[in-house]
Amino acid sequence: MARSVAVSLLVVAAAAALAPVFSELLKRFRIPSVLFELGLGILVGPSVLGWVEVDPSVFPTDGRWIDEVEDPASDGL
Repeated sequence: MARSVAVSLLVVAAAAALAPVFSELLKRFRIPSVLFELGLGILVGPSVLGWVEVDPSVFPTDGRWIDEVEDPASDGL
């Protein structure tokens, strides 16, 4: 598990370092940089290439984080 987290962090860091370079190149085609960055995130994420995995310690998948979020309706506003 630790190896996959390290690889995921490495891929995210590399994408973050290369994104501004490619964004500048895409300005020639009038593509907004945020659109490119979103596409890059989708591309390297678990949905397409799977180079980056979701770590359950960061994003729990069992729903336990829902119990920790306060109900806004209980504030009495």
